[in-house]
Amino acid sequence: MSLVSIHLSPNLSLCPRSPYISAPTSPYVPGLHTSQPQPLPMSQVSIHLSPNLSLCLWSPYISAPTSPYVPGLHTSQPQPLPMSQVSIHLSPNLSLCLWSPYISAPTSLYVSGLHTSQPQPLPMSLVSIHLSPNLSLCLWSPYISAPTSPYVPGLHTSQPKPLPMSLVSIHLSPNLSLCPRSPYISAPTSSYVSGLHTSQPQPLPMSQVSIHLSPNLSLCPWSPYISAPTSPYVSGLHTSQP
Repeated sequence: MSLVSIHLSPNLSLCPRSPYISAPTSPYVPGLHTSQPQPLPMSQVSIHLSPNLSLCLWSPYISAPTSPYVPGLHTSQPQPLPMSQVSIHLSPNLSLCLWSPYISAPTSLYVSGLHTSQPQPLPMSLVSIHLSPNLSLCLWSPYISAPTSPYVPGLHTSQPKPLPMSLVSIHLSPNLSLCPRSPYISAPTSSYVSGLHTSQPQPLPMSQVSIHLSPNLSLCPWSPYISAPTSPYVSGLHTSQP
């Protein structure tokens, strides 16, 4: 997804199952992949709100309960806060979950997966993933896993067959290396790029969304919409690559 930039019209925002950041009551941050198991102090997260908002003093943490809303910020605005009004900058040892556009709460505090020379789970902060132009990160996967299969599930691609590692360059921190028994990153059976949820339940006309694809891709003319069905996922972009 890092190679596809999506610009929504001002009244829309990206969201998984809701257009809002909710204000739950938990003081914990199970939603951030961090290397520390305890709650995450706000000092490690810098949050930039739009000018008419401010953080509530009684909410020193970003929480992430299992709510259908986008977990998030207690603000001085009592109603739900649109994601478009908040930009979140994490400290270097943190990263957003890959399987959603919000800070979620997976069961693990680590991003497990890659077969590396380090036997324990690998924090996402130690891995930067550079995809070839025709690929995008899978929003519903909390990590790039590396099971005993010869494939490494984890990335949504537009091709249904296994994806050769040559199309994906994975940069690990200097003390790590990829294990040779994981030569592939697999692609799920879907040919769609799942991911966009908007604040309106009906299909979103393309006129309200400007999508910038890498140069070798183009939108299919028969797919003028980014859909927003009742499913927690929104299957979406059709590209010129099958």
